[in-house]
Amino acid sequence: MSEEDFLSFVENMNFKGKYFCVFNQDDIYDDGSETPALEQEILAEYLYFFEFDDDSLDKYEMLKYRQIGRNFVMIRIMFVCHGNICRSPMAEFIFRDMVKKGEIADRFVIKSSATSTEEIWNGIGNPVYPPAKRELAKHGIGCDGKRAVQLKKSDYDKYDYFICMDSNNIRNTMRIFGDDKDGKVCKMMSFAGMNRDVSDPWYSGDFEQAYNDIYSGCKGLFEKFKGKA
Repeated sequence: MSEEDFLSFVENMNFKGKYFCVFNQDDIYDDGSETPALEQEILAEYLYFFEFDDDSLDKYEMLKYRQIGRNFVMIRIMFVCHGNICRSPMAEFIFRDMVKKGEIADRFVIKSSATSTEEIWNGIGNPVYPPAKRELAKHGIGCDGKRAVQLKKSDYDKYDYFICMDSNNIRNTMRIFGDDKDGKVCKMMSFAGMNRDVSDPWYSGDFEQAYNDIYSGCKGLFEKFKGKA
């Protein structure tokens, strides 16, 4: 079941109050009471775990889910660049396409965001920059519906990796988070065995080079996780 399908399912159930809502790293809890181990294994196979606000399902955020019997953990990835209209959305949709073709898409939450608000006006983000969208389309990858969003300090606990396109993105990400106590912030090209930045097409105009850089980083990321997902 996809993330979207599950969210729709939960919304249609119209639950109020807490319902297996407290997430713990290794255990499942029901309103604060520890669930027996056997039930944990059964529940973990079917449930996603949510953090609820005000005992209501009106506001929630997906954290991760675990299938204890299969040692299964959702991997949550946030790609980051300055404006979230070129490189980071390219990375988001390249990696989405990669894990889909590798038949492990249901193991990941994949998003992208900006360190700035330059491409966000009155709370509404701009869509993917047309040349970036065209470059993705050349490779059969769509990005319809994506709009720029800003990275938030609260995102730190919601994702496992913050993969930045360049060194400036890392500095600005660290400015937003304050620190990186869990070592989640890294550079895209490190997954391709390089320490350099992803080529920035905003200045170079070379979206093909940016695509190639991002693809190589995503390929390394895919190889890192394909045996674990």
